[in-house]
Amino acid sequence: MTYKLLVTGFDPFGGFPVNPSFQVAKTLANRNDIPGVHIEAHEIPTKWDISAQILKQILMKNQFDGLIMIGLAAKRAVISLEKTAQNLDDCESADNAGVFRHHQIIDSSAPMVLHTNLPVEKLEYELTLDGFSVEVSHSAGNYVCNHLYFHALNMPECPCDVLFVHIPPTDEKLIRNLEHPGAMSISVIEDFFATLIPKIIVPQ
Repeated sequence: MTYKLLVTGFDPFGGFPVNPSFQVAKTLANRNDIPGVHIEAHEIPTKWDISAQILKQILMKNQFDGLIMIGLAAKRAVISLEKTAQNLDDCESADNAGVFRHHQIIDSSAPMVLHTNLPVEKLEYELTLDGFSVEVSHSAGNYVCNHLYFHALNMPECPCDVLFVHIPPTDEKLIRNLEHPGAMSISVIEDFFATLIPKIIVPQ
């Protein structure tokens, strides 16, 4: 049986001309070296009001077994497996529609924190042994990434395997003014996901 996996990335935001999260998603959908899985890639707009709505529409049209959301974390140096999503929109930066959100609860009827069902600590350990720079993160931020993750974990239409992964920048030129230790090769990030996905499909 083929495992159907939805992989999402975001459109460019915050002055980045390209968002590597969707570049990686598209590449994964075109790879043929991950056995037992069919991957579909979709771009999500970096907008508070419609990001979760668009994700829900995609999930309602197709029956997926898993969902991996990828986001760019401009100031991180390693790949982050996000363990939790916070029930809060609170960011100093506007979304791509120019909208700011401060101290705004996402869903007043939901818990303040939701957790992925995947064993992220075990995945971190195995992926570190595989040679990748990876960590478990307990904060997906309070921007659209966290917003989408919270909705996904709280969405009945969502498949049971749900994970958000933040990736570092992939272009040295774009991080010179961020006091950042360095970019990560996009090919390394793509190989990371090609290694991660089989561990999700068939738990080790």
